[in-house]
Amino acid sequence: MIRAFRSRAGREHPIGDRSRNRRSNRPTALGGGTVGVEIRPMLYVLTFLACLGNGPERLCDRVELPWDGPEFRCQLFGQMEVVRWLREHPGFVLEGGWRCERGRGT
Repeated sequence: MIRAFRSRAGREHPIGDRSRNRRSNRPTALGGGTVGVEIRPMLYVLTFLACLGNGPERLCDRVELPWDGPEFRCQLFGQMEVVRWLREHPGFVLEGGWRCERGRGT
């Protein structure tokens, strides 16, 4: 048996259903109450500086890897992605650190 509650508008909702805002009876963006609106998660960019070569003639470039997920996962797993990128691009070295920034939608 599924437990449910009845809202002020007379609709039944299963307990734990977060498709309705608790303060009012309006649909929230996460619960799929709006039709025709695409809700995308915030896109972050994993940013770091990669340099090729040594000495005064070395070339440095800012690398931005799109991160489609929560910021805390970018912070937790960003270092692994930087290492993966460096393995795929031999000769480049990480200059400084890396960080997760709010990025642009793709």
